[in-house]
Amino acid sequence: MAHSAERGLVHDVSQLSAGRTGNDAVDAYRSLEMLSTTSKGYIFGGSQAAAYFRGQLPSPDLTWEKTDLYNVATDMSFFNSRLNVTAEAYVSKTRDLLMEVQVASQTGFNSHFVNLGNTSNHGVELSIESRNIVRKGFTWTTNLTLSHNRQNVDNIGTSEYVSVADSGGNNPFMMHGFVKGYPLNALWGFRYAGVWHNTEEFKRNEVTHAYTSSSVITPDKYDINLGTPRYYDINNDGTLDQKDLVYLGNADPWLYGGVQNTFTFGDFRLGVYVAYSFGGKIYNYSELFMAGGNTTNQYRYMVNSWHPVRNPDSDYPRAGGTMSKDVPSDRMVYDASYVRLKNVSLGYTLDMSKKVKWLKDITFNLSGENLLLWKKYNGFDPDVSSSGSESTLRRLDMGAYPKARTIVFSVQFRY
Repeated sequence: MAHSAERGLVHDVSQLSAGRTGNDAVDAYRSLEMLSTTSKGYIFGGSQAAAYFRGQLPSPDLTWEKTDLYNVATDMSFFNSRLNVTAEAYVSKTRDLLMEVQVASQTGFNSHFVNLGNTSNHGVELSIESRNIVRKGFTWTTNLTLSHNRQNVDNIGTSEYVSVADSGGNNPFMMHGFVKGYPLNALWGFRYAGVWHNTEEFKRNEVTHAYTSSSVITPDKYDINLGTPRYYDINNDGTLDQKDLVYLGNADPWLYGGVQNTFTFGDFRLGVYVAYSFGGKIYNYSELFMAGGNTTNQYRYMVNSWHPVRNPDSDYPRAGGTMSKDVPSDRMVYDASYVRLKNVSLGYTLDMSKKVKWLKDITFNLSGENLLLWKKYNGFDPDVSSSGSESTLRRLDMGAYPKARTIVFSVQFRY
């Protein structure tokens, strides 16, 4: 469908599409039961024979993940193509998700690959290209992109939740997981309630049951546990467990995109690209160890940690304590918004056609990647994840290396 206004002021093209795609993004033979081998078998005839054992649980009913997608888009052009706008809206529904879920330890395995659950995804994208200045010897063009996306868990079968990332330790807690009615990239943890400041708080809590700790603290251990973390006891049963987990936010941003400005003046070309992401939360997993644990390195704010004499009112865990280890909470969840000077490139083209017959021109280019970053996050970079590119584990920072800053100079010859 197309439309043109008089005198070329506006032109638009619209389209509507629908389709189904499949995803088989699993390793080969993942549905089969497999054997593994070890050289540490039984001894026969004075030598140790190779041994085989069950290495993978079978998934005979494993099938493709299926997504139904509906899309509507329009392209509009104004003022003789000086301003071009592309708008797109989409809705998709995915079923038979390919997921690795936890299984009972009695099976001899930690996880099992299955098709489980349904999710929905909807969003809008807007792209605006503006030719701000078009003159002989000088042009300035701006490209702005704005995107909004929401992914939701619609069904996970009979399970109350499906964990996709747990904290460490012998008693792990869900940090990222699927719960019906919540975002796909939801963060889960406990509500941090500061630290135990004095023995009177312990005694009062015996009546109110408002707080709990990662382990049971009996009256004879009140004094030695002062300054250790406490958490809100959601169901007031005196035990910190999965039932006390609460939703801590969505790792997906509310709005993201970028702004590209391109300038040409004579034989020079300058490009500046700024990326942005607003909203979304991130776990700083390193705070499990570096904000009250017994590791050598600690965050700077730990100079204000609880101390019975110097800082008795502080809610930062005492230095050298271990009870905060492996307990995820909102204390280590941060705003992941950022603005990044993603790329700056400067190029110059030297015309050589009149000087050298076999050479048309030489282009010199200097570019820089990830030059500056403005953020609220106390970690290195909110746009990284220790889980790699897996969509179900967005923004889980376990000390992930920040995006590298690079400077590149190149020379291109055109014959």
